[in-house]
Amino acid sequence: MDSCTKCGLALDSVVSTVDIVNCRSFGLQIFHVTPTIAVDKSDSGEIYLSKECLGVEILSAKSSSLNILMPENPEAEDSDFKEVPVPEQLKTTIVDGKLVTSTVEHTG
Repeated sequence: MDSCTKCGLALDSVVSTVDIVNCRSFGLQIFHVTPTIAVDKSDSGEIYLSKECLGVEILSAKSSSLNILMPENPEAEDSDFKEVPVPEQLKTTIVDGKLVTSTVEHTG
């Protein structure tokens, strides 16, 4: 999906990758299996995952307000979805001459 605004996409299964680029206010729903979802330069997205899709790898770059919705209890047949935000802010430090990057967690 490229350069879409207020657009939704629902897929059964994908063999390789779902790419979302330059999109605003998008929704993506995967009903079964997808190995990789790549989100680049996109804002305000919601990705709904089924219990079969919980092994997915999600790659995001230059994106904000991205939320992943997944079954709260994957073992239950009719589980509610829980919403989990994808971190937008990263912290990089130098440890033993190597870069170490981690997400910034805000507590309080």
